[in-house]
Amino acid sequence: MSPRRLAILTGVLVALFAFVALFERKMPTTQERVDRGDVVWDVNEAKIARIEINRDGMALTFEREGDGWRMTRPDSYPADGAVLSPLVSDLARPAREGEAPAGGTEPDYGLTNPRAVVTVSTKDAKGAHAESHTLSVGREIPGTETVAARVKGQNRTIFVRSSLAADLLKPVDGYKSRKVFAGSSLDVSRLSVARGRGRLEFEKRKGRWWMVRPSADLAGSAAVGRLIDDLLAMNVAEFVKIPKADLAGDGLAPPIYTVTMTIGEKPVSAEIGATRADGKSAYARSGGESFAIDSAAIEDLAKEADAYRETKVARFENSSAKKLVWTSGATHRELSRDGAEWKEAGKAVPAASVDDVLTAIGALEGKDFLSADDYAKISRSPEIATFAVETAGGDRFAASVRSGGERLAIKVADRPEALLVPATDFERVSAAVAKIPAAASPANPAPARPPKR
Repeated sequence: MSPRRLAILTGVLVALFAFVALFERKMPTTQERVDRGDVVWDVNEAKIARIEINRDGMALTFEREGDGWRMTRPDSYPADGAVLSPLVSDLARPAREGEAPAGGTEPDYGLTNPRAVVTVSTKDAKGAHAESHTLSVGREIPGTETVAARVKGQNRTIFVRSSLAADLLKPVDGYKSRKVFAGSSLDVSRLSVARGRGRLEFEKRKGRWWMVRPSADLAGSAAVGRLIDDLLAMNVAEFVKIPKADLAGDGLAPPIYTVTMTIGEKPVSAEIGATRADGKSAYARSGGESFAIDSAAIEDLAKEADAYRETKVARFENSSAKKLVWTSGATHRELSRDGAEWKEAGKAVPAASVDDVLTAIGALEGKDFLSADDYAKISRSPEIATFAVETAGGDRFAASVRSGGERLAIKVADRPEALLVPATDFERVSAAVAKIPAAASPANPAPARPPKR
């Protein structure tokens, strides 16, 4: 180690020691903060497992659920993390803003019949028992941003921030999550859309989306991805109470659509009903709650299955291709990537020419599908060509090309139906293949001269 680096490390260690010695050792402990009056109590926020708020003759209860929170009373529904997180932080260490003078006649602070009573409970942890703290909240203190409060078991009035009281007195619906589906698109592994007697189903296999129903086929990842993104962006516009007798009239018994997404291996479902009278929102239900959503968010649910099928003959990046095989009539070409070069039978060919072929293949897109029955009728006719592209990621696109009338029928292995592709598009592939020159032969080495005598 160089002397300069040793000196820098020594300086860092000295500074760290000085911080510990002069500052950190003087920081108050949890109990010292409570005794000093900085906070009403001090508990580990991560260990808070339950919050109960009693107000207006009713109880609201929240319980920790994994990394989030769930309302369990008066309704069972996921809580809004953006609302609960600051409340949990405040309740872990409620700041004490002051205390009423002891003795004398105490003003009416509204603590005989408090506006809210909140109880915070922690969970048992190794080496620590569960804690429970209760705070009653009374009236606002005029001219300040504080409210009167009292800790259960203590006969004194303290003052805490008004923002804490405001968070405890939100409307019940204000605590509920507005996300219909919470999570990331990367965590979605399955998607099902039931509509009437039909069903669309997709599942992710090795990073690619496949349609499972109504037919087994490769799905258009972009189309499925957009649908998933739209569903994840779907928010509750308004919570509404719908009597059971009115569910049918609102298109929820049975629902028009039932959407189920598996997010992080956990399936989450939402039922979507009729459009509301405003024409801009629709009725929906999830987790036993009824609400309204933006009707524009569900337009894609009505699309036909073909709209979600892959229309590309082969979807890959040119840089990922490692092998190209082409057969048409008496012509057979087999090319492999070797580092930055392309070779045929071990001899180099121009990489730009191969890249032109890959680009033309990647541009092939079906304008329609040819059913398996119709393809069977032409399957005995001679093939115009066959080709295959293999990628470094393990994908292999093998295709057979036959005449399908005005368009060419390209049948990709592992896909149930052929794609009908304009003949002119395929001609570009054939032309690009024809431009690949024959592999260059290595120059003949000069004959060795006989040794001098």
